[in-house]
Amino acid sequence: MEVARTFLHESVHAKIFAELAKAGIASNEELTSDNFPGLFDAYVEYKNGNIPAEQVQHQYMASHYVDLIATALREFDTQNHNNPEITMDHYVALAWMGLSDTKAWIDLSPEVKSLINSKRNELLSWYSYINCN
Repeated sequence: MEVARTFLHESVHAKIFAELAKAGIASNEELTSDNFPGLFDAYVEYKNGNIPAEQVQHQYMASHYVDLIATALREFDTQNHNNPEITMDHYVALAWMGLSDTKAWIDLSPEVKSLINSKRNELLSWYSYINCN
């Protein structure tokens, strides 16, 4: 499950880079609210000092892709394991992994963050890890 989550997370990064290239955007400085609105919003957060530069894409992902990643994880998992104890909340919790340094995460209420952390830990405890070295 963790490999699938990582693959999806990195695929979103690749999609962002592909969209930037398709639009002819070579740097964040060229972003506008018209050519890439969601990523532009994250870039504005960086320019305003609210997030570090390395979090611009993660902020965009946290704001626009958590549910999509969770849905893809559910589809992958149900086709491979089909554990009826796993709910959409578990997949959403996994989708947040790698995005906990974002303003979107920080802005969540303590209760929501606690639920996400609890669901993630519960789900990860059900899966065994294999050392691929």
